[in-house]
Amino acid sequence: MSAPKPTQATAIKSALLAGSRVDSVMAFGLGITRLAAIIKRLRETGLPIVTEQDKGNGLARYRLPEDWLGGDAEQSSPECCEKRPSGLTSETISTLSARIPTNRKNPT
Repeated sequence: MSAPKPTQATAIKSALLAGSRVDSVMAFGLGITRLAAIIKRLRETGLPIVTEQDKGNGLARYRLPEDWLGGDAEQSSPECCEKRPSGLTSETISTLSARIPTNRKNPT
């Protein structure tokens, strides 16, 4: 039996904690269509998510501050992710990380 699929919030949180910038195009590739709602719930759990907006197309990108050290929000699962089993094993994280592009540089 395979591990349960991680929740959408868990997938986005994992990407942010891995240092990735997350936008709606990347999230849509993971089957996530309401990224702003997930970001709002993650912010309510204490993650200091920063929003950057592209000039021209208005695409919002989300990231964690580069100097952020973690704290309680990183140590525990957010409440929005605890409603269902996360199924987030090291294998699942590796699979998600392979699908999530890491674009640490600011896009031009």
